[in-house]
Amino acid sequence: MDIRQLKQVVAVADAGSIQAASERLFLSRPALSKSLSKLEKELGGELFCRNAAGVALTPEGARLLPKIRAAVEAFEAVEREAAGLARPIRLGFTYGISQLLEGGLRAFSARRENPAVQSGFVTFEDIPRLLKTGEMDLCCCGAAFEDPALSRMTVAKERVFWGVPERSAIAKRGYITQEETHTLTRLGPRDGDQSLFLSAGGECAKGEQIYANSAYIDSDDMMYLCGCVKQGIGILGMPAFLTASFAMEGVTFVPEKPPGLLWVVSCYYLESRLTPPVRWLIREFAKGQGHNGA
Repeated sequence: MDIRQLKQVVAVADAGSIQAASERLFLSRPALSKSLSKLEKELGGELFCRNAAGVALTPEGARLLPKIRAAVEAFEAVEREAAGLARPIRLGFTYGISQLLEGGLRAFSARRENPAVQSGFVTFEDIPRLLKTGEMDLCCCGAAFEDPALSRMTVAKERVFWGVPERSAIAKRGYITQEETHTLTRLGPRDGDQSLFLSAGGECAKGEQIYANSAYIDSDDMMYLCGCVKQGIGILGMPAFLTASFAMEGVTFVPEKPPGLLWVVSCYYLESRLTPPVRWLIREFAKGQGHNGA
């Protein structure tokens, strides 16, 4: 039994379903179910009864829930107190990500007991080095790393919009179909990070890993790619929140219909250096994000 499992019990009890709780916790439904089953086995009894409508507390679960909730609240209080003793958190963002998570950063900084946060721009390529050398405690980006030394937590999911020629039939229609996103050439930077686009259901879709560097706004690559879009060479994927701050004559960004892909923002860190304040900040980022624009 660990505090993570106790938090899961509270989340499921509050949400009334494993599916809803898994979305709040940014876990897959199977992973959450497995974790709860393991806890119930350790306790020697069931906490929830499953039914078609969701889940409900068993008599044993209802009796234990107040104590579990109190334990979770006490643990979080200790984390908050510990945060006040810590040095400033060093936080790195790739371009644009700070716009998406600034609400969580403000909420964290507003608590007087929390340490200050020193944040700044970092390049995708530098993130593994900065975390391993201790120059950064936490880095946020929309990229998928293959480095086993780095731990990751998903904190936001953004609907994907596609850049198309503004005079095209797709632009006049106002949306792009899933069939078109798979049959048309999908453009991306010549070099840079690979972001993982997930299916709207939350699972990785084979073949959906495409170049989508969030740092290429206003760069030569971006101008080149938009030029290709205007010529009708291909379509350009971009997270919804970035399309609001980017405009180029001749290119229109349209949503996919029905929504098919989500662009994921993750916080990367080293598990061995994950302090309570950093963990607390990650949770602030995750609060209220969900599937933005979906």
